[in-house]
Amino acid sequence: MLPEPDISYLAARWPGHTITQEGASVIVVLAGYELPAGFQPRHVDLCLMLPFGFPETQPDMFWANPTVTLHGRPPAATEITQQIIGRTWQRFSRHLPAGAWRPGIDNLQSWVSMIGTMLEREATRERIAA
Repeated sequence: MLPEPDISYLAARWPGHTITQEGASVIVVLAGYELPAGFQPRHVDLCLMLPFGFPETQPDMFWANPTVTLHGRPPAATEITQQIIGRTWQRFSRHLPAGAWRPGIDNLQSWVSMIGTMLEREATRERIAA
């Protein structure tokens, strides 16, 4: 389902992870993912829906459970919920800029790191605006 480097990364960094297949996508759930300050709750299950062909194919969006707020309000572009693997997830409609994903170089660890960077920037922007 996933390349060996991704499986090794999950085993080392996310021992409570799960991997399932739903349709053409591989679903990875990272239990206990820590969100940056400003988000509530601070720990969620993070759902990654990896497209067919990953990591050569760029991933897009991610999902959280339970529902998350940022400084007491829903984060931008998170109003849609989806049923994935029998659970209701809050969709974070976040997209990488053109050229950010490097096929043959980027992998699951890269994607998790990119998500962390996006969330940290969003939390920092909201702190400054508040």
